[in-house]
Amino acid sequence: MARHGAARNTAARRTAPVETNSLFEEFYQKQQVVGEDSWDEFMTVLQKPMPVVVRLNRTKPHWQELQVSFAMDVRWSELPWFPGAWRCDAKDYDDSLRSQCSALNKSYALRFQEAASLVPPLLLEAVRPWSASSSCGRNLTALRVSSSPTMRMLNAASNCCH
Repeated sequence: MARHGAARNTAARRTAPVETNSLFEEFYQKQQVVGEDSWDEFMTVLQKPMPVVVRLNRTKPHWQELQVSFAMDVRWSELPWFPGAWRCDAKDYDDSLRSQCSALNKSYALRFQEAASLVPPLLLEAVRPWSASSSCGRNLTALRVSSSPTMRMLNAASNCCH
């Protein structure tokens, strides 16, 4: 089997049957996350494929050229609220594009992200040269959060341990 799903067939992904899970539906119906009249629409939205989102690594040489390349490709649109992050609809993410993005990911020129995971660095006012750890344990470079309660807690914890 190929690494990272390279052998997956794009056409098969587009026509794959939608899986259902009665326990999932029962749980969320009990939570009343949407009204009864919106339930079918809610489930339809959940079953749509998510867009592919990538974040360019601005610490790599030639990242500006990569930015221009994404801007010229009509399949990509830049996230207006996060510079250097691009989205592509799942239907446009073909095997060729998958291969290109995979190679760029392996060279650390870009990273695949869910759009929602880009919000914390945005709220933490990311600037160099500070860093902090994310909730998933990865180092988020370029974060400065002097007024953040999280950073104050981290600073206090590190000061008491020395």
